[in-house]
Amino acid sequence: MPLVGGSHRWATGAILVLGVATCGLGSKVSRTAMKPFAILGSLALVLTVLALWALSTVRHAAHLPARPVAT
Repeated sequence: MPLVGGSHRWATGAILVLGVATCGLGSKVSRTAMKPFAILGSLALVLTVLALWALSTVRHAAHLPARPVAT
């Protein structure tokens, strides 16, 4: 991806920005078109939080425990 490269964090941030922009567009159009934009914006927020949580969980799971020091 040219915008975010291989970074999952940047991809998550880009999705959040697009979701916020989509949610903002919902307030400028008719009431009928507002619902899909609001749903997409809310979905982007929820998926952003889930993606960050999943990335953090995978990173913690991959962290190797420290070796005990011989005494």
